[in-house]
Order: sequence, then C-alpha cells, then structure tokens
Amino acid sequence: MKTSVLKKTGLIMLGLAACAPAMQAYDFSVGGIYYNYTGDRKGAVVTWASLTEPSYSGKITIPAEVTFHMETLKVKQIDSYAFFNCQGITSVTLPEGITAIGDQAFSHCYAMTSVNLPQTLTRIGDYAFEFCEDMTSITLPKSLTSLGYSVFQECRGLQEIAVDEENPFYTSEDGILYLRFQDQAVLVQYPASKPAGEFTVPDDIQEITDYAFTPSLYLKKITIGPNVTKVTDGTFCECTAMQEFEIADDNAVMSAVDGVLFNKDATTLIQYPLGRADEAYAVPEGTQHLAALSMSNSRLKSVDLPATLTSVGDYALAGSAQLTSVTSRATVPPATGTMAFDNSLLASALLFVNEDDIPAYSTAAGWSGFSRIRAIGSSALGSVTSATGVSVSGLTVTADGAIRVYDTTGRLVASGQDTATLPGKGLYIVQANGSTVKLSL
Repeated sequence: MKTSVLKKTGLIMLGLAACAPAMQAYDFSVGGIYYNYTGDRKGAVVTWASLTEPSYSGKITIPAEVTFHMETLKVKQIDSYAFFNCQGITSVTLPEGITAIGDQAFSHCYAMTSVNLPQTLTRIGDYAFEFCEDMTSITLPKSLTSLGYSVFQECRGLQEIAVDEENPFYTSEDGILYLRFQDQAVLVQYPASKPAGEFTVPDDIQEITDYAFTPSLYLKKITIGPNVTKVTDGTFCECTAMQEFEIADDNAVMSAVDGVLFNKDATTLIQYPLGRADEAYAVPEGTQHLAALSMSNSRLKSVDLPATLTSVGDYALAGSAQLTSVTSRATVPPATGTMAFDNSLLASALLFVNEDDIPAYSTAAGWSGFSRIRAIGSSALGSVTSATGVSVSGLTVTADGAIRVYDTTGRLVASGQDTATLPGKGLYIVQANGSTVKLSL
C-alpha cells in the first residue's frame, strides 16, 4: 500500500484535497457496480459501496445503461469518490452518455494505467485523478467545458495530456494542457514525467495555475516571458530537478536573481530551484519575504537570511532535511507562518543571530522552537567545560540523568536517560550533569 503526501499540507500546502465524506448507502448494485439514482430517478450515477474498503479492482467497464427492478436507466455520471482509493484498479472504460466525473472520483487509484473519457463528458471535478501515478497519458474530449481544481495533481507518471482539436476551451501543445477562451490564456498542467529538461512558456500565456507543476520530475529550466501576470506561491515547490528560472526583463510581476525566482522588485523570494546541489545560499539583502514553500525540501545545508527580512511564509524551509544551520541577521525576528520550520529542523539545526538579539529570538514565535541559538561568529558547539560523572564503555555513554550527544557540526546524534549509544567512533560533544565534555574515540 502506498502512502500519499499532498503538495500542500493544511504542506505542502496550501490547497489540500477535500476530505472524503462519511459512509453513505448506495441505492442498488448490478454486475458488481454500485449506483445511486439521479435526482429525478430517471438515470443512474456510479458510486461506491465503502470508503473504508475499496469497492473496485482490476479492469472496470461501466455500462451505458443498467436494468434494476425491471427499469432500464441511462448511466449519466461518475459520483464524487466513486473509485476513491481503489488501488487495485488497472483500467476504467466509460460509456458514451456520461456527462460528469465528480470530485476525487479516481483519486489515489495508483495502479490505474488508462481511462477513456467519452465525447459526452462536459465536467471533471476537483482532484478527480490526483495520485493516479501509473497513468501515462489521457485525452480530453471536445465536449469538455469545465475542468476542476488540481485534477492531475501528483500524477507522477503522466507524460502527455491530449485534447480533441474541436474543443473550444482547452488545447494541447507538445502534451501540455492550456485553457484558451476569449481573453483567457492559462497554462493548466505540465505533465509530471514529460521527459524534457527545458520549457519556455508560450508568449500568450497570462497565468500559470498553482498546481500546473505538481510535480515536475525532469524540468531543469523554465523560461517565462513578459505576459505572465500570475504565479501563485508554491507553484514550483515540487520541481525537484529545477536548476534555473529565467524571466523576461519586461515581465511586470516577476524577476530572476541568479536563477532564483523573485517578484519584480526582488523583495519576495518566490522559489529557490530545488535541483541545485549548492550547500549554502545567502538570500540577497533587500529581500523582505520568503514566500510559502519557497525553500521547502531544498538540498541546502545552510541558509543566510538578510537583515531586511520581515517574514517567513508557511512551510518556507520545512522538509529541508540536510539543513544544519540558519543565520538570521534581522534585529527584529521576522514573523513566521505555519510550520515555517518543521520540528526536525528546529531540533537539529543551529540558529545564528546577532548576539544582542538572542533574547528576542529565544521568545519569538517560530524562532523560539530552535533548540540551539548561537551568536553569529561563535562556535557551533558552544562553550565546552569539564564534566564529572560521565563515563564511556565501547560506544555507550553513561551519566546520571539526561544525556545529549552532538557531532562536530553541532547535530544531535544520540540521547538518552542515564545512557546513550554513540553512532560510531569519532569526535563528540556530550552534555550531561549540567556540563559539557569532548569525547574522542
């Protein structure tokens, strides 16, 4: 069984899928398919038997009509959650006559490789195909007029989205989905597994939806021209291979500083490229805000925040597992959003601030959670004093009470009550009995 990590939790993030509803009864079943009547009881809606146990598996074929109690009903819709979390489904065949697919109808059908969309379909609901990870392509019919929010979120195997050429609203170019109607021009979805390293947004595109690149597994560089006027925070937070953003000089809302995405006047850092292997990054002076998710899940080991910074957005540095130090040069601790720093970061990384500002950071919301706050320029290990009552046998440290062991970078590597086990031979700093001692094994 696979587990899901959504783009935006309550992380990552900003636009989570709706929770599944409570158990409800279906009206009837025929041939292993569960149905509800339509409101006028003249048609049938495919639904589910249980949301706690998968209702379907294998290859599913939905009939165009179904007979129940000597009454023949046209099958008209796929209900919200109808195939939710049916992880054993491999393919679904839908008949002509289906007009709507509800919210999260095929959500978390990880193994589903194909689904046909009939020419009668007009609406696809929110998150309808999220986490259909084995689906590599899909074709939208000419009849489709309404595509919901984040329909293809986390479809990690998706390489191509095709659209019937007669569709008046949606188009596909090189497998990428766009909405073009009257004065609207929107990039809707870039396929997660499209095997291209670079992409240039077409000049007529005005908006990039906030789930358009969730994720993008191979894209290393994106070029955005002058006409894009809207990119939401977190849009590129799952572009794990991204090395560089390039923005046209005459774009009115965005800019790139050394390949990092900022707003036009470079006061807000929108997205740090997550594919970069750099170990350290100094956010430029003049930056006032880190946008939500802007540096989440980076490979950085250290981040230096400027004196001009006033806020750190939701999950801005969360999930950066390699981060060992954060330096904040602002005299007033910047405001922090929800989980700007996750619990793992707060416990393991060192926070460096101006010496006079340590008291302020020690009590500030968000910042006070750091277990170790040091003055800028001081040793990461802090002061070391002689200790009594600490003994070592093999890799086991013994002392009365709580023991905490750090490596030479200041990272906590072992802890325990009365005893702690070292990860191996090396140089360590042990805190116990109210004092600190160096150990060399």
